[in-house]
Amino acid sequence: MLFNKAGRWACFFLVGLVLASVARAQPYAYGVAGVGYSGLGLTPSASPIDWGAISLAYDTVIPGANARGLGLERGHNINLTMGVLPGLEINARLATNNLQCNLYGLNGGCPAGSYRDLSGNFKLGHSVQVGQNTWLSAAVGGNDIGGAATFFRSYYAAASVRQPWGALNLGKAIGVSATAPLNGIFGSAAVQLMEPLQVFYERLGQRQWVGARFERPLWQDERVKVSVSAHRALQQDGFTPRQWLSFGLQFHFDTPASAAQKEAARLGASVSAAAPVLRPWVPEMRVLPEAIENGIAVDVAVAAVEPVALIEPVTSIESADVAQSLSKALADAGFESISVGEDHLGPIVQLENYAYNWNQLDALGVAMGVVGAKAAGWPVLRLQILRRGIPVYLATATPDCMIRWLAQFVCDGQSELNLAAGQHARVKTDAVQWWVRNERSSTGRTKFYVYPVIDSRVGSEYGTLDSSWGLVFNWQTPLWKGATSDIAYVKALGHSADYAPGGIFSDFRIDSRLYRVMLHQTADLPWGLSARFAAGRLAQLLDGHHSELRWESPGGDHRLTWEKSHFKHRHVPFLKEFSMASYRHYLEPINSTLELKTGQWWHGDRGQMAILRHWFGDTSVALYVRRSRFAEGAPALFSPYGSVPVMSAGFEIAFPMTPRREVQAQWLQPRGDDRFSYGIQSVIGAATNTNYVTPYFGNYSPVPLSLDHAVYNFDRGSQAYLAAHLQRIRQGWQYFLKQKDMQPEVFKEDQGADPQPLSNR
Repeated sequence: MLFNKAGRWACFFLVGLVLASVARAQPYAYGVAGVGYSGLGLTPSASPIDWGAISLAYDTVIPGANARGLGLERGHNINLTMGVLPGLEINARLATNNLQCNLYGLNGGCPAGSYRDLSGNFKLGHSVQVGQNTWLSAAVGGNDIGGAATFFRSYYAAASVRQPWGALNLGKAIGVSATAPLNGIFGSAAVQLMEPLQVFYERLGQRQWVGARFERPLWQDERVKVSVSAHRALQQDGFTPRQWLSFGLQFHFDTPASAAQKEAARLGASVSAAAPVLRPWVPEMRVLPEAIENGIAVDVAVAAVEPVALIEPVTSIESADVAQSLSKALADAGFESISVGEDHLGPIVQLENYAYNWNQLDALGVAMGVVGAKAAGWPVLRLQILRRGIPVYLATATPDCMIRWLAQFVCDGQSELNLAAGQHARVKTDAVQWWVRNERSSTGRTKFYVYPVIDSRVGSEYGTLDSSWGLVFNWQTPLWKGATSDIAYVKALGHSADYAPGGIFSDFRIDSRLYRVMLHQTADLPWGLSARFAAGRLAQLLDGHHSELRWESPGGDHRLTWEKSHFKHRHVPFLKEFSMASYRHYLEPINSTLELKTGQWWHGDRGQMAILRHWFGDTSVALYVRRSRFAEGAPALFSPYGSVPVMSAGFEIAFPMTPRREVQAQWLQPRGDDRFSYGIQSVIGAATNTNYVTPYFGNYSPVPLSLDHAVYNFDRGSQAYLAAHLQRIRQGWQYFLKQKDMQPEVFKEDQGADPQPLSNR
């Protein structure tokens, strides 16, 4: 019988069940097993890691590796596991017995039987609730997928029953590699004795282990948890050490809202591709339909009135005073280039946002809150947010309605909030009479960025982690509408031995130098188009230019981009050319994008790339696969594989490394990186049986400030993204303004009455 030697441990778990029955019930949560999947110490669970969770784990056991050499069951085991979709987890694992030695035997060889395996793992599963607090789960997965070193490759299937106090798990695995630890029938049982403490029993073939896991929130934040696990083997055969510890750190990021949550957030607001219906703001006057500018529709009641002449609006002293107060409040909130005026359609407020860089929806929420507090009582106005001279968002409503919507109250029956993004955020301003013009102008107001830069090689045959690092000092100064000067200096801070002069990666060492001097110009074009042109010098030796043309569909689901760079060396006949076309599709239900690229990369190789990017709040996780090929005659340094297609796969994590609202200063505004990214990759199925990813494959043009990043909220400035993230607008207002008691007069009338919050409608 499979578990015939586990009687004493069964008694132990019966006692645990009694204790669990009187403890406070919590859903049982798995950790990350060292072999490269969510589970216990060695066996996988049938439940993938939670959607939107990222877990980093470390332990010193490499099960199965002892078959390659005496005493190699201990080593360094690093796992990064991500729940990228509901029911899908992706894991990157680095397993090695030595962090420093060169597997090629150069400058200090490795002990006999040594290994270094950088691998990808996946698990796909689903859970069904079959009773009160009871779930059945099933999953399939694979280990050590891709790369030339496949010491641990196996495939498995598992099923489990789970309740808040524990779980039972059973599965079968097929080991492909001779040293694959997961092979045959496996099972586990786990009990949560109390909220932070779990105990478990595992069996893999004839081998058995017991352990305990302690997990607690960090800084009393349930989204960040740390854990430590203790494991003990019930046999001494060298498959694993007799006992060892594991450590874990798990982050839970925001996941996309459900359909019900999105509908609740939408109440009181309209997000559509159509222009909002606006009546002219001319007291006691009627206007002809022909007088309406910019294609804005009027309703039947207005169009049917008796024709009269259009009368120019008269600026009132009271409105001008309010405009001055409003512009000052917007400036205090961090906005730039603020203009307030009116035309025959009503008031209009324009501003540029460079202060809220985690997510520009924060800026929209703050601006709506300021307008609602300072301009209460005004008629319907248009609030337009720009970035580098290009419209990003437009909010149309009375200020009273804006602030009510932010606070989740119902607007009155005559008003509704209309939100638009991208090409729908344009406003014609030829006939506007401005009360305030270009307050706190962004022209000449330098943004000073300081952020880290790193070049690294992870899990190569030369070393476990080789890197060169430094700091970038970047000065970006708006000059005129859409124009920005860009100067970047790189300061080297250090490097590992393989990046030293004469080292294998010395050509990629980060050195101190003036890296970039460029001028960028953006332009907003009709029909959903926008463009950018940049010219200047790169790496002190390359002079040239970069062009970009971008189109986005009216709904924001589709985007086409074409980019081209042409740079030549100052002293020798040497060209750098980059030409890339890309298509992106926005997958709204899972807050993800699928992007396809094709063209010529920076170093001359040609190929295609597919990128699946997932957004969890302001953190993105991208999975990609790339196929690239150098032409005949390319330097061997560029492609040691020769002129053959090379497949590689990898992942990238990107997040803001700067305050949620930037430091406000008069002329030099210090800040961090709007989006710092780091990733690793591995070759797939190389014919030469090597895992070396040459750094020359698949590089982008190093010209920064793309339209997606510098203007469109890191490709989140579309109508589709706006419609799916209305609640983020409220969160920005609540975080920056509501806590500061910036409440408008409009709420005074609700004191002592039922305000009818949207949540109760």
